[in-house]
Amino acid sequence: MNFVNDMDKEKQLIGMVNDYIRKNNLGDEVVAFIKKTSELDKFSSKLEGIENRQLSSVNLRDLTKSMSKKQLMIPANVTPKGELIDGNHRLAVAKKLGLPYYYYISEDGTLDDRIGTNANMRRWDANNYLQEHIERKNEEYIWLKKLCNRCNMTIDGLLLVISKISETQLPIIKEEFKNGTLKIEKRDFIEMFINDLTDFAFFKEYKSSRFVSAFLDLYMYPRYNHDTMLTSIEKYGKDLVSQRTTREYLSVLSKIYSKCTKSKIKYSIEFNTFL
Repeated sequence: MNFVNDMDKEKQLIGMVNDYIRKNNLGDEVVAFIKKTSELDKFSSKLEGIENRQLSSVNLRDLTKSMSKKQLMIPANVTPKGELIDGNHRLAVAKKLGLPYYYYISEDGTLDDRIGTNANMRRWDANNYLQEHIERKNEEYIWLKKLCNRCNMTIDGLLLVISKISETQLPIIKEEFKNGTLKIEKRDFIEMFINDLTDFAFFKEYKSSRFVSAFLDLYMYPRYNHDTMLTSIEKYGKDLVSQRTTREYLSVLSKIYSKCTKSKIKYSIEFNTFL
């Protein structure tokens, strides 16, 4: 199937249709034609040579249930080369159910459009963005993926750590992460912190955002010494119980730490500061 020829013909036809619309005052102009096809193998999930995100079993299940009842005419965005900018899940379900596929041709679709489309429709999570930028061979994201696998933490958890260590607001870090512009500094310190965090693996909530945030605040305090903390949690680890807030965790951690050292660290929940 020659999508390029299709595009050229569509431009001419769209121009003629819009001339007719304007002359007869018929309202809005036409920008693309929605097409219907049963030739589903002519589309490619690769865009600029990069494979699209992995299909979500949850999305496939929900779409299969929905499209089995009624197939809405929601067209996929396709480049002149037949590369899908979006619509991979719909294509997979259409193949499974033997349904036709709706699409329109976009002349200048790019990888960034693929990210933007899925982001605007809230389809991508952090793992999707991570994989997309790894496919683009972005070294920052390759390093982040390796760290994620090694420590078995979520991407969101690691972004929280990066945010606090870099002293950059988390929404900014998340936006940079999505855009592929994230620069990760102090990698050695990040890895050291993640490694020391695992010393709390006996506590089931040690990877929660509240606990990670609290421990990192204490960890970055100038007088903190992790060997002292190891001695303290060996003796008083049972005192570590679930807390509702980061401040409460920070208070508990400070008290546990201070039980085995003369260089005590006091924290005020009320004023959210070390004393």
